[in-house]
Amino acid sequence: MHPCSQSLYCSPVMKHATDEQKQQWLAPFTTGENLGCFALSEPGNGSDAGAAATTATLKDGQWILNGTKSWITNGRT
Repeated sequence: MHPCSQSLYCSPVMKHATDEQKQQWLAPFTTGENLGCFALSEPGNGSDAGAAATTATLKDGQWILNGTKSWITNGRT
C-alpha cells in the first residue's frame, strides 16, 4: 500500500465513516483489489487546495457533488 494513497484515501474514511462503510471501502483497498483516489487539481487553480471551487452539499440525505477536476490520482477511465 503506497503511503500517499494510504494517507489521502484511508485517513478520511477511517475518521469519518461508519463501521459498515469502513468495511465496504477499506477492505478491498487493503487487499489491493481496489485503489484509493484523490481529486484535488481543478482548472485554473492547480493544486491550491484553498482555491478549490468544488462543493459537496447534503440535500435530503444525499450528497450532491458539483465541480470539475483536472485529473484524479489513481482514477480510472
